[in-house]
Amino acid sequence: MTDSQNGAGPLHALHERMQAQLPIVDRSADLADTAAFLGNLQLPVHRWFRYKESFGANLLVALGIDMRPLQDNTAAFVDPFCGVGTTILAGDLQHRWKALRIGVEVNPFIAFAAEIKAQWRAFNPDRLLELIEQVLKNPLRSDIEPVVWPALSTFHNERLFAADRVSQLVDAVDRVTALDDHERDLLLLGIAATAEEVGLYRKDGRALRVLDSQQLIAERQGLSVERALRCIWTRYVTDLRSLSERTPAAPGPHRVLQGDGRDLAIDVDDILGDRRVALIAFSPPYLNHIDYTEVYKVELWLLRHVAKQSEMLDLRRRTLRSHASVLFDEPDEELPETVKKAIELACDAVEQSGSKWHARLRAVAIGYASDLQRSLRRQHALLAPDGRVVCVVGNSSHGRSEHLATIAADLWIAHIASSLGFQVEKLMIVRRLRRRGDECEFLRESAIMLRKRP
Repeated sequence: MTDSQNGAGPLHALHERMQAQLPIVDRSADLADTAAFLGNLQLPVHRWFRYKESFGANLLVALGIDMRPLQDNTAAFVDPFCGVGTTILAGDLQHRWKALRIGVEVNPFIAFAAEIKAQWRAFNPDRLLELIEQVLKNPLRSDIEPVVWPALSTFHNERLFAADRVSQLVDAVDRVTALDDHERDLLLLGIAATAEEVGLYRKDGRALRVLDSQQLIAERQGLSVERALRCIWTRYVTDLRSLSERTPAAPGPHRVLQGDGRDLAIDVDDILGDRRVALIAFSPPYLNHIDYTEVYKVELWLLRHVAKQSEMLDLRRRTLRSHASVLFDEPDEELPETVKKAIELACDAVEQSGSKWHARLRAVAIGYASDLQRSLRRQHALLAPDGRVVCVVGNSSHGRSEHLATIAADLWIAHIASSLGFQVEKLMIVRRLRRRGDECEFLRESAIMLRKRP
């Protein structure tokens, strides 16, 4: 039996002691669906690009966060790991904040998607429809030579993409890029959203997987690139028209910055001016060995945010240290003793599983905790007195058979925050996670609610 299974090991006991110091609320029974991205697929604009790592657009309301301070136009909201901008857009469509909304995202394609969604009011649905017809007036080319394609090997692997599909996607990008209209970038987002629909792969955890379902393969092969593009672009037109008919006046301004959520250094202070940061809400990458640079590499290369492998490597090195895809610099943060001990106990167990990833978990876990401590320290400095932070994070299980150990990231982050001067108001369990062979109570997704003491 493992520590996770019998609940009696030193790691489990340490996590129990760490949890006993915190106010815990279990709302997994009623919040599990709200925490996931799936519900966003039914919401206008939120559904413009499928980014399954996002949480639900209504999660902050479901958590009971007091958002009244964000109805003040002298206030500001910050999301340091904004992804495709769920919180930034929700502050408009769901919450009607008058406050300035700032999102920071390191991945250039993901930041692009966030910005396009956030500025939806700038797009004219009638003009967008005209441009769709203009772009698709002539059949997309199927004969563009591979030498012209993006250099990413995925596009050159016929198990993942048929050659004619790559040619047509490249032609669509070329046609749209040549446009001068503001709607050009929205059309480009639609091409990125189409890529997976016409490829023979799926995004699965930490990589792109070749489809193994013959039914799904047949469906993808039967869908033309033109039809897929038209379907997604028409959805954009439908959303814009429906919102223009029923949405009241615009909320406060927004800014989406491509930058590092660990230090929030890029222009944030200048953008804030005299505004006070009333709320910071974010969901960082989880410590689950997923490299989102890899997962969204097709979109990065297709829209030419990345053109060389050296640029991909540089981007990987600037991401939060939640994976071992590259060798990162040594962390320079001194962590709280309880967190260091938890990392030590977890990694001692997991390393006995023997794989290369398990052997590298220690460095990744220390780097992960250090990166979040660095970000929380900066957040504490930005927040107004009595300001709040909401961090949504998932725990994970690592190792094999008798060497399983649960990474209780929610407890680690809460204790790091406390050491930095935050009051931990609540650790709310929003969803129970499952892994075969591991039924540990700490395997869960949580919302950590923090308050800056006045």
